[in-house]
Amino acid sequence: MGRWIRIGIVLSVIWALVGGSWGNNWAINEASKLTSAQVDNCLSANRARPRSKDGDIWTPCWEQFGENYLRNVQGHWSAAAMVGLVPIPIAWFMACMFVGLYRWTRRRGVKT
Repeated sequence: MGRWIRIGIVLSVIWALVGGSWGNNWAINEASKLTSAQVDNCLSANRARPRSKDGDIWTPCWEQFGENYLRNVQGHWSAAAMVGLVPIPIAWFMACMFVGLYRWTRRRGVKT
């Protein structure tokens, strides 16, 4: 195996780990933002309603919080896989295209 191919493999593994982690964190952060917005909407709706005897607007919203968060965060591993793995074959394809183009132009330059 050539040196550049080994470097490409190492970079691919590093990107799979780092990109996957980044994609996972991004998806979890987006789920957190969405869940927070849902809690805010619930609180706003409870403020507009007539108050019950205890006047508590938080309890129904916090009861929904866990369910909403779990529903919102469900796709975080697929986001991690997409960000971590999809760019790798695209990068390899582009690198092969550039190497082929470079070799082709060198051969054409030598013949003329």
